Amino acid sequence: MAYPNAWPDFTDASNGVSVSATFWNLVDAMQDQPGPAKETLLFFVGAGATFPAEPFAAMVNGLGIDGLQCDAPTKAPLTALHVSLAPDWTRALDCDDELADGAEARMRAWVDDVIVDSHVCPYTKSNEVAGTGLEQAGVVAGAIHYPLCVVSGAGGPALARLLRAFWLSTINLLSAPPEEVSTLLICAPGYAVDDADAFAAACTAITTNLKFVRADFDVSLVFFHPKYDRDRVAPDPYEQAHGHLPPVPWLRAYAALDRGADAAAELTDDALHRANAQRTSPFFCINVLRTDQVEAAESVLPWEVIEPEPGRSIRVSGARVYAKNICRFADAATTKVNKFGDTYLVAKRGAIEPEG
Repeated sequence: MAYPNAWPDFTDASNGVSVSATFWNLVDAMQDQPGPAKETLLFFVGAGATFPAEPFAAMVNGLGIDGLQCDAPTKAPLTALHVSLAPDWTRALDCDDELADGAEARMRAWVDDVIVDSHVCPYTKSNEVAGTGLEQAGVVAGAIHYPLCVVSGAGGPALARLLRAFWLSTINLLSAPPEEVSTLLICAPGYAVDDADAFAAACTAITTNLKFVRADFDVSLVFFHPKYDRDRVAPDPYEQAHGHLPPVPWLRAYAALDRGADAAAELTDDALHRANAQRTSPFFCINVLRTDQVEAAESVLPWEVIEPEPGRSIRVSGARVYAKNICRFADAATTKVNKFGDTYLVAKRGAIEPEG
C-alpha cells in the first residue's frame, strides 16, 4: 500500500520507553507539516525490526484520540507504522504564562503540606528530595524534579502533547543516575482543569501505553488532580488500578489494620472518601517513580492480607501506610487555603485512637 504524502522517519526500538517517546514526539512534529495531509511512516531498524507494529497501532487507536490514526503497513520494506492526523487536527494551545510560571512553586507547597507534613509518604521528607530512609534497601536519596507540560485543554491534540511530555520526561529520568534524579512530578497546570472525566481518560491512556510497551518494569506512576475521586478514575470498584489509590470498597479493610475491624466499621463513607485528599493536588500532575525503588520500599514495608469483601483475601503492599493515611484523613482532615489560593485537605495530626 502506497502513502505518497507520508514523511519517512526511523527509530531503533531498543526498548518500549524509547519507542513511545519517539512516536509521540513524531505526532507532535507532524502538526507542522505543510498542507492538509499530515502523514508519517515510522520505520523500525536494527534491534527494532521485529517490533510488534500492528498491536502497537491497535493500542494507539484504542486510546480514542480523535483525529489520530495509526496502522501497520503489510507491504513495507521494513517493520513500520503509518501515522496520520485528520485535516482538521489543530495544535493544542499553551496555557497562559502566569499559570505555567507558578506551577512548580504551587506543587512544591502542596507536597510540603500533604505528602510531607500530613505523612502520606514516609520516604519523602521535603519537596526537594525523595527516597529518604531507604538506605538499608539499597536506595540512595535523590532530587525531585518538576518538569512542566504547558498544554491547555483536554482530549485529542492536548492528550497527544501530554503523552509526549510524559515520555520525554521519563526518558530524562531514566537517563540520569538515581542519586541525581530520584523521581519526577510532571506538572500540567492547564490540562483537564476541573474536568474529572478528561483526567481519568488521560490516566487510562498513559497507563495503557505504559503497560503495552512493558515500561512499568522501568517506572511506576501516581496520578494527582484537583477533582481526584477514586470512584470515578477506575470503573471497576474491586480491582487495583495502576497509579491510583486502592478501590473505595477496600478502604475499610485497610483501616481495620490500624483500628481493628469494629472501629473501622464505624467510619462513615464520607470519612473514608477523605482518603482522596492524598491525590487532590492543585492541578493535574504525574509522579513518575523508578520501579526498582518502589520495589525496594515494598521490601521494607511488610505485606499484609486484607479482606475487602467476605470470602476474598488479597495480599497487598504498603498496607500499613495506606491504613494510617486513611484513618488520619478520616479523623484529622482540615481545609487549608495556601498562599497561592489553592484549597485542599491536610491532616497534620496523628490518627486519633478510638475511645474505649
